[in-house]
Amino acid sequence: MFTAFDYPDLDNDGRYHFGGKDIALVVLITSKLLFVRAGLFRYILRPLLRCLGVQSFERQQGMAEQVYTGLVYSVSAISGAYLVGWPRLDSLGLESLWSGASGEGVPTEFKVFVLGQCALRLAELVAVFVEDENRPGYYRRIAIHYLAAGVLACAGLLGQAKLAGLVVLAIDLPTVMAAASGVSSALSACLQQVMNAVAGGIAVASALVLLPSLVYVFVSRRIICIH
Repeated sequence: MFTAFDYPDLDNDGRYHFGGKDIALVVLITSKLLFVRAGLFRYILRPLLRCLGVQSFERQQGMAEQVYTGLVYSVSAISGAYLVGWPRLDSLGLESLWSGASGEGVPTEFKVFVLGQCALRLAELVAVFVEDENRPGYYRRIAIHYLAAGVLACAGLLGQAKLAGLVVLAIDLPTVMAAASGVSSALSACLQQVMNAVAGGIAVASALVLLPSLVYVFVSRRIICIH
């Protein structure tokens, strides 16, 4: 139940229906996404940011969240665009509105997309719930992920593949752009600090290299003046 798709369409190869057992698969994918998120934060993103000079845990966590958001939602937006442009899937026309309820299953790719997107929204809801509710945009993020999961589930049941892709694009593209802007600003500040540190190190090294030469020249002139 946890490792394979249920509800295959017995009359159409490569098509599936949606059902209650899919909830278990969504929960499993959600747990894996949360595990991957925690691992990326702890073992990759925060150490990398620490090497770039970000010492505060709060800043590391905030920047790591922006990087993670940009990466994950970029993949999500690309999959939504792929779904919208794929000719094999149903169009937005009303003739296919009840394709899921008429007995015909949906393509495997569409079911993968819907279940993955629902798991992603659920994982983001869990991550938001454990954060401080005083953070900016707390309730807005909860509402967006909750509504997105509901709309995607309904689009899956109705067989509306392109509608699901458009919903994902409408939600994820602004998120990706905001995350990219935040990451670029933070990296610019970090790189400026690194460049300042490098410039300071070069200045100190140059001084240490030139100091013996200056001392030698000064002592040589003093000796010449004495003679």
